[in-house]
Amino acid sequence: MLREVANPALQPVIARANTALERGQAASTIDLLAPLLRTPSSLTRDDELGVRVMLAESYLLRGDLAQAGTVLGRSPDTIRESLPHVLHSNLWRLHGRVASARGEQSRAIALHNRALKQAEVAHDS
Repeated sequence: MLREVANPALQPVIARANTALERGQAASTIDLLAPLLRTPSSLTRDDELGVRVMLAESYLLRGDLAQAGTVLGRSPDTIRESLPHVLHSNLWRLHGRVASARGEQSRAIALHNRALKQAEVAHDS
């Protein structure tokens, strides 16, 4: 998920959260990452969005669709700044998963297609 962070002090927290998420321990991941969003000044914008991606994955793992949608916020096309393609892809993918869980299949397919395009660009670069 989120491997590199700008703030070196956050790296151990991100690493533990990533390990917990990979093991399917959504509650542990949420406990580690949610406090980071309460102090956004400690995060760069890319780090903040990466944390949101991991939190959304965790909430989806727990089946909490509302919280996953809330932590993701608006779709990536509303983001003005330039983002790494991998992060952009993850944001589109998670918005697609939320749409799919809500039963919005056509929208989910469109969002997953956007995620795939960003992933292809990230792979090529």
